[in-house]
Amino acid sequence: MTGLREGRYSFRVRQIAPDGKEGEWSSPLSLQVQYLDRPTLFLLLSVGAIVAGSTIFAITFGFFKNR
Repeated sequence: MTGLREGRYSFRVRQIAPDGKEGEWSSPLSLQVQYLDRPTLFLLLSVGAIVAGSTIFAITFGFFKNR
């Protein structure tokens, strides 16, 4: 699921057979949606970009060095 706002949610499901017969509801599943604050998000994105850039550099450097 996507697009949920921050908060607590509870979900239940049940089976519906092809003939339309409904099964029992499942036990509720609760979850808490909480987003990262912007500084933490940008820190993680920056670290990921540095790792990706370093990996690309290492692969490219190794390719041309051993060519």
